[in-house]
Amino acid sequence: EDGFKNVTGVQVNGDTEIHADAVILATGGFGCSQSTDGLMARFRPDLLGTPTTNGDFAQGEGVSMGEQVGAELIDMDKVQ
Repeated sequence: EDGFKNVTGVQVNGDTEIHADAVILATGGFGCSQSTDGLMARFRPDLLGTPTTNGDFAQGEGVSMGEQVGAELIDMDKVQ
């Protein structure tokens, strides 16, 4: 009604709802996002090319998905 989209909780197994003041989207990070247009270049360009213990899968797709739907990103400078 007010033009804003708000996440107020989660739905579990299709029928149980859990309401909350905040929702944390845990996505696995972006430690292997080493492209010049990736999340590492955006948030920690000083770490581009630095070895990581993250698997190749850690590209940040979950972070990007959340941001696309309006999620507030915080502490993005914290990278493993």
